[in-house]
Amino acid sequence: MEKAQDRGSFIDSSFLPSTNSLFNPNDTGLSESAARQWKDLNWVSAIELYYPENISLFSAIDPLDIYGDTLLPNAYFQSALAAVALHPGQVKKMFPEQSTKQGQYVFHGYFNGKQMQIELDDYIPVDTKKNAPAFIRTGSKALWPIFAEKAWAKVNGNYESIKAGSIAEALRFVTGSPFTTSFAHNGVDVEQFWFELNAALEEGQIVCANAEKSPEEFSARESSYSYPVLSVREALINGSRLLLLQLLDPWETNKWTGNWSENSPTWTSEAIRVLGKKGIVGTHRFYIALEDYLGFYQSTTVCYLPSNSQFVKEVECTQAPGDCSLIKVQVKEPTTGLFTIAQKPLRIMSKKYVNYKISEISLMIAKKDGSDFKFIKGEVGCNENYTVKINGTMNKGEYVILLEANWCCEGVDSFVFNAYTSRQTELVRMSSREFPGYIEKVLKSCAVINTEPKTYANKHEPMIKKYASINGSNAGYGYIYYKNCLLYTSPSPRDLSTSRMPSSACKKKKKKK
Repeated sequence: MEKAQDRGSFIDSSFLPSTNSLFNPNDTGLSESAARQWKDLNWVSAIELYYPENISLFSAIDPLDIYGDTLLPNAYFQSALAAVALHPGQVKKMFPEQSTKQGQYVFHGYFNGKQMQIELDDYIPVDTKKNAPAFIRTGSKALWPIFAEKAWAKVNGNYESIKAGSIAEALRFVTGSPFTTSFAHNGVDVEQFWFELNAALEEGQIVCANAEKSPEEFSARESSYSYPVLSVREALINGSRLLLLQLLDPWETNKWTGNWSENSPTWTSEAIRVLGKKGIVGTHRFYIALEDYLGFYQSTTVCYLPSNSQFVKEVECTQAPGDCSLIKVQVKEPTTGLFTIAQKPLRIMSKKYVNYKISEISLMIAKKDGSDFKFIKGEVGCNENYTVKINGTMNKGEYVILLEANWCCEGVDSFVFNAYTSRQTELVRMSSREFPGYIEKVLKSCAVINTEPKTYANKHEPMIKKYASINGSNAGYGYIYYKNCLLYTSPSPRDLSTSRMPSSACKKKKKKK
């Protein structure tokens, strides 16, 4: 440290090159032998480590250039960096400008629902026996993966805190982009999945196959490698329809050796004629049929990278138990819409609250239609970050989004809402008094759109219809709605009964409080 000060280099006082930035000796999950190994690491300036070589942040942007170490098993973060490396322009957005201070780097990331600029000095943990970075390193000595990992460690408190996680949260951090993760591959609509996969790749999004075994293990922060999906191909082989995916395996781990792998007998002369010889050979690339993909990998993450015209808006919402937030979205011209909700990270909050859990948050969006509202979509999520994607286009008009948290931890009362749109929009936090009867009006619309009515013709009341659903809104709200089609003009809120229906998962969490 003295040497850095002597040469006038920047030192990050909030994340000093010290043992406490590696792990907390008074509160660590490391074994005794691992703790000794970590204590033996030295902090060395990256420039001094590689002197006299002329190194730079972006000397190489290549998914095959990134390596990890068993000292810090964060395969999920390596996987995220490898996936982003397929999009060099996105990588350069992490460090968009050069600092004016010697030895300083500024990482542009996204954490806890907010865009951040994270100052870093150029000191990194080094294994002196190997004379190399102790954790993530690169073959080309490019620094961007090493400093991206350091930024992630800094916002999470130390390096030990990032030893396990999910590729989704890592992609969110390094790209600032929303994501969706589909679990339970065995239960998906295959044709719909294939259609959405094609659309995501055509749009240039990041698509990754994940090896987590279940949502429960995923939320328990099991760390494993993920594999970028490079392309998809549909062909007719001997009269049979074939759906193939090409994946990248930078580390050649958990290698696929079944049908359509490099040495598989499925590569007949007819298959080679139709698909071409490129289908057989390719370093770190392999093919897998869709049906095998859905069985071999347990989830797929899509990260929606920003287009050149993407606009991001951010609203922090504070709610007392039983309260809700209303956000008005003014759309001036047709736009796409992605909305995310970010709760305080488990890694950070679990150190403050022993029983901290992620809470269930409901989202319901509707378009204003005169004095009424037309239901658009509803969802409920119980994740640190979850994304709601509007199918199709949001046309010109006024939309109102309801957000309601079912808090599971006393003392926690806020989250961050983000809107990602392809056209400029206006977001305004509103009071429920400005939209009286909003929930009732939206659920009436939802009832008519989403629910098959029951009639009373057998009781000589053919004009009366009953719409009832425990969760027809998909947002945790149930309803019973009676409609008299003969006398119907403008219904009053008394026509509708509503109730909040928390998921069984969050009911269990409440019992544990």
